[in-house]
Amino acid sequence: MDIKLPIKPSAREVMAQSIRQKDENGLYKYSLFNAIDGSDFLLNYQLFSEGKLTDDQADQLLRETLNHQHIAHIKIFHPQLDVEAMVMHLVRERCENTSCQALKELCARKREFEPLRSVDIQGLDQLKAVLVIHATKIVPMAIALGQPKDVALKHLVKTIDESLNALGITADRYPHIRTGLLHHFLIAYPQLWGQTNTEAYHFLGERMIQMMPGRGMSPDKAVIEGPAGKSLIRHPGGIPRELIYFTLDYLVGIDSDVLDAKHLLREGTRSEVWLDRCLNLEEGLPIIEFLLAYGVVHPAIERIDGVVAKLSEAGKLAALLCYANDVDALPVEMAQAIVDTAPEAYDQAFAKVEKFPSIQLLADLKWPSNEQMLKLSPENKRLLLEGDLGI
Repeated sequence: MDIKLPIKPSAREVMAQSIRQKDENGLYKYSLFNAIDGSDFLLNYQLFSEGKLTDDQADQLLRETLNHQHIAHIKIFHPQLDVEAMVMHLVRERCENTSCQALKELCARKREFEPLRSVDIQGLDQLKAVLVIHATKIVPMAIALGQPKDVALKHLVKTIDESLNALGITADRYPHIRTGLLHHFLIAYPQLWGQTNTEAYHFLGERMIQMMPGRGMSPDKAVIEGPAGKSLIRHPGGIPRELIYFTLDYLVGIDSDVLDAKHLLREGTRSEVWLDRCLNLEEGLPIIEFLLAYGVVHPAIERIDGVVAKLSEAGKLAALLCYANDVDALPVEMAQAIVDTAPEAYDQAFAKVEKFPSIQLLADLKWPSNEQMLKLSPENKRLLLEGDLGI
């Protein structure tokens, strides 16, 4: 596949690997997958710029670009391209030469910030999906057609606020939802970051431990489990892995600091894509232990060689308590290694748990001592003996 546009090798490779077909009009078919990296648009634009498209084909290219293309995603995959200039060149050429009045009217409508699609928006998940389309496709297209970026930003902020308020999700409830939705747009426009106090590492998502009203410092379940604060590089989670990879690559190109372990408090650092590229995870052990103390197990703990020996005593205790509360939170081999090398951590953990499921999980690692058995409630002692000794 001959790709002449100035596209970086990694993006060129992704484009070349995808199987593409042309439609009955001789254009590369628009597909949802290829719209992510913009490859169909770029290949067709290449044909257009070389004068290889008929008037009808060029009109179709413009129509599909206006209706389907997520310009924010193209800017992430291909930051070296002036996508806005490409779209404007296509628009001006066709508006001068087309006989299709409807196409000219479509260009005018797209420039004026199309309203949200209000069909069947019955809950937050549906609204977020519509707002993401607005942030990655509708508003960036208006910019490409001549709207000033600061005007577009104000429009998007207003649209997000009004839409969430209509569902009763005010700014004091899940405030990170607003930030996360806005990030889908902002990431493609670094020149706007100064207006919003945004840094590259902010796109790693929100902090998993927050100051919670009335509870002091606590895990923010809205960030850890949804629906707020999700990073643009998370995986899995509805974002294609190719987009996650290129998004992180794009951010690193702006500021390599996004790959530093000091950001481990942010939700997006749990992504395998981020973990694969962070080179100083061990320096983040204090943050990993801080999270453990609040019951949050960061997957980075499994990436550090000999991590059990490197954990502090408090860290080992917190890790065992996390395991006792959720057997899937920590590999059983790691929990067993803590018990074997730090029996005092096991004793402290056993003394802190009260619910039988947690007691059972710890007993599976090491049978409690006589002293510990005496301290159990009669009910828990009975359940433990019934299950393990058949009494």
